[in-house]
Amino acid sequence: MKTEVLQFLEQLTDAQHRMIDVLQRKQPLLVRPDNEALASLNGEEKIAVSTMQSLVARREELLESARLNNLHSESIETLCAV
Repeated sequence: MKTEVLQFLEQLTDAQHRMIDVLQRKQPLLVRPDNEALASLNGEEKIAVSTMQSLVARREELLESARLNNLHSESIETLCAV
């Protein structure tokens, strides 16, 4: 379980960095609208959002697995403490 949680946290960190990167590049394009550049970021943004959604589902799986193993945790943070 510990390895799975560590792997999840690494994946989450990577996904958050990718999302921040996309949003930082998108922000100036929204201020000075550049539809072509915005369209080129669209695919990256969709992938980043999909990855984050997958990680939310993975989080729930980890917490459910912990519950089934009598490691009652309401969050990944409390699971790490157990």
